[in-house]
Amino acid sequence: MENNDNFYTVNQGIEQYIMSVSRDDYMNIYKLSSEQRRKSIFVCALILGVSALIFLPFNSLTSLILLCTGLFYILLMLIGSHSIKNSWVKKSLIIENKQFLVDVFDERLSLSIIENNELVSKASINYDNIIATNENNEFFVFSDDIQVYFIRKSIIAHDSILFDKFKNAAEKYAKNKKFNALTTFLLVLTFVLYAFVGICKDSIALYLGNPCCLLYLAVLPFSVGMIINSLIRKKRDLKWIPTLIAGIFVSFLCVISSLEQIGYNKYYNSGYNIIAETEKHIGIEIPVPEYIDFYKYSYTENNNIEIINEVCMEFGDQEYVQTDINYVEKIISDDVWMKGLPDEYLNIIPNPDYFSESEYSILYNVDTKEINTVPTESGTHRLVIIAYYYGILDIVEYSITL
Repeated sequence: MENNDNFYTVNQGIEQYIMSVSRDDYMNIYKLSSEQRRKSIFVCALILGVSALIFLPFNSLTSLILLCTGLFYILLMLIGSHSIKNSWVKKSLIIENKQFLVDVFDERLSLSIIENNELVSKASINYDNIIATNENNEFFVFSDDIQVYFIRKSIIAHDSILFDKFKNAAEKYAKNKKFNALTTFLLVLTFVLYAFVGICKDSIALYLGNPCCLLYLAVLPFSVGMIINSLIRKKRDLKWIPTLIAGIFVSFLCVISSLEQIGYNKYYNSGYNIIAETEKHIGIEIPVPEYIDFYKYSYTENNNIEIINEVCMEFGDQEYVQTDINYVEKIISDDVWMKGLPDEYLNIIPNPDYFSESEYSILYNVDTKEINTVPTESGTHRLVIIAYYYGILDIVEYSITL
């Protein structure tokens, strides 16, 4: 339909078009307008699902929480989408007797609903405020933060300014869409990384020594990137305050967590190293327990034994601790561990009353690299006693003078 200035004079735009829309047309417009929402649901679900898989080897409870959160989020989004669709369905039932009047201005477009030559409702959108665009063979569909607008392609004059306006809006939307995707990815990645470090640092430290402080600092570039991202969003007239707050918040947490870890380095440093060296030299595997304590101190016992470091690991997971199935037997070879603690070891270990109750034990000589061998030569020997007793694994590094 060609442009006609005499349809209706409520807005008096430089171009004016009138159109009717069927129920099927209206629902096709809904599908176009909701396409981005469906993609967002898929992306968020994918991110949460991948995060759950990443956490699974380290903390099954966290993995389950992430998975449930993802499913709950998807459910909420689907409920919201269903509610929106119902709203569109209800509107589609009452549009057949109405006409849609489009008034085109230099800076904005107005869409009015006319029934029996009476104005029912009117809404306007500035071209600069268009945040999403889409199209099919029949319609241009675009929206701002509040409402969805549409216009049938076939009624637009070939020299209409709308073609340039839509082209510019579509190019702007394409750029912002990529930038929004980057922002979302950076936001989720930063929080997942921080949570990953906080929950899995003990497990990672078993292999890397004492990376806890460095791991928190490794998250800092991502949180600072969020701050920079928010400033760029501000220049592009996009929502930027939530991203800025999130970036500052995570940056603050990273710095505080790093300082806290530095304060405990004198305990963690040696403790993690003992665990890592025990696995390396003795050939055992030590999963991360639910509870772990580190002690670093110099303590002389019986005038000839000096405790250097001690690690106490408490396993409460029934996967490892069962009444008749020993945890030790599930993770190491039988020829490494001794059943109980031989009597001849009681004179060369600290706190013999405690360790005498052990179900399994290993004695490691740090100087000679020997396993389960009692030192006989005179002098000072650096030893490590590893003992397991009903879900508790103790590792004590000490020196003894013979």
